Amino acid sequence: MKKKDLKDLRTKNYLDLKKKETDARHGLTETRVQSKMGQVKNVHLANSKRKDIARIMTFLRVTSKANIVKNDVKDKEKENED
Repeated sequence: MKKKDLKDLRTKNYLDLKKKETDARHGLTETRVQSKMGQVKNVHLANSKRKDIARIMTFLRVTSKANIVKNDVKDKEKENED
C-alpha cells in the first residue's frame, strides 16, 4: 500500500473502510487459491495483502473510537443544555 493510499484511508468513513476490508479479504482468498494452484508468480502478494488488511482494520478501530468519543461529547452537551 502506497503512502497516497494510506492518506486516502484516513479520510474515509467507517462504512467505506468496512467495504474496503471486505474487498481486501476477498482478494486475499483469491490470491491464496491461485497460489495453491500454482497460478501466482509473485508469492509475496498474499503477505502484502494481509498487511493491507491489518492497516485497514487499524483505521477502522481509530474511526470507530473517534465516533464513540464524538457521540459521548454530544450526549454530555445535551445533558448540560437540559
